[in-house]
Amino acid sequence: MISVITATLPDRGRLLAECAATIASQTLQPAAWYVGVDHERNGPAAILNGLAAKVDTPWLFRLDDDDLLEPDHFETLRPYLSDDVDVVYSWCAVEGPMKRNQFQVLFDADRLRRDNFIPSAACIRKTVWDRLGGYRPDSDLDRTRHEDWDLWLRAVEAGARFLCVPIPTWTYRLGKWTHRSV
Repeated sequence: MISVITATLPDRGRLLAECAATIASQTLQPAAWYVGVDHERNGPAAILNGLAAKVDTPWLFRLDDDDLLEPDHFETLRPYLSDDVDVVYSWCAVEGPMKRNQFQVLFDADRLRRDNFIPSAACIRKTVWDRLGGYRPDSDLDRTRHEDWDLWLRAVEAGARFLCVPIPTWTYRLGKWTHRSV
């Protein structure tokens, strides 16, 4: 029902192994997990779009290599993956320096246009992903917008239906490795 895609860099093996352990511990296993290593440092959009092309399940879930899932993450989200929604995201815990948990926000399209509060770790209907063309490359985005926020904004404009599950089911980790070319 859900396939996971993850981009990583060659020097992030420890982070990827920790992330992999949380995939392995799921009470509801994803159908597939595709991992791509950005050897050329082309950025996450190219890697993730290539991985998404392999997905043949109704739902796609991006998981960054430094994020950790609670064991019941997919089991918690599964009841909300219905014909009535196109994007489902949950709240998260934050590990590391952050002034506020910017991701504990219920969906609000007007606010999304001003502030990116939907994490990249979200389920998106594969048909919506395909219709939107996936992530646009960083070179096509202005410096204030990341590929995930750009996708969410395009999804809103295309009429996608969003749902926030206000339960923390994963951990967003910030560290010295964050905000590098993945």
